[in-house]
Amino acid sequence: MGTQLRWLGLGRAGRRPVHQVRQLLTAGILIRWAGLVVAGVIGVLAPPKASVALVLLILAVGAYNAWAMLAVRRADDPALRGIARVVTFLDQIGCLAFLAIFSHLPGGSQSAFYVPILIESVAFDRLEGAVIAVAVFVLGVAIIQGSGAIIGHQPFGWTAVLVWSLIMIVVGATVAAVDLLTPVGRRRAPAQRLPPAPPSGCRSVSNRS
Repeated sequence: MGTQLRWLGLGRAGRRPVHQVRQLLTAGILIRWAGLVVAGVIGVLAPPKASVALVLLILAVGAYNAWAMLAVRRADDPALRGIARVVTFLDQIGCLAFLAIFSHLPGGSQSAFYVPILIESVAFDRLEGAVIAVAVFVLGVAIIQGSGAIIGHQPFGWTAVLVWSLIMIVVGATVAAVDLLTPVGRRRAPAQRLPPAPPSGCRSVSNRS
């Protein structure tokens, strides 16, 4: 696979610098708080059958988001990547739970809320993150539809699963390709200051000697 990526011009990707991981974690915390507000508004405008589950989900996401906020402030650089992977995995599971709560919406339009989760996974783990996020989505949506067919005696939504899986594959491949072709910024080493030049009088004396 590495040879294929190099042939496509995508083999230059490296790990994201730690200072960017910290910035992404901080931005993700703010976006997550805003997402909780949006989830609450959606719950009011389109109340799901399992409204208690939605409230518990909002509380759970708020709890681990508060943990992430404290962990990012206290963690040193080597621990940031581990925090990012934990938070990304929790976001994926939380979003799938959100999709299951609103599975009554026609056409599976609620699956669009997984796109920010996919972008987050690419932001932290680049191509590997895209593959994992898409795989989690496909498996999760299939489980949601299967559970509805077994427990709720609803028809399995093959069309919704196939269409949204293909959409996530295209989005993941596009975002990963753009990320891999964009050079990763690195902190520049501080420029070394040259010693100050001696005064002109001193240079003339040294030349005479």
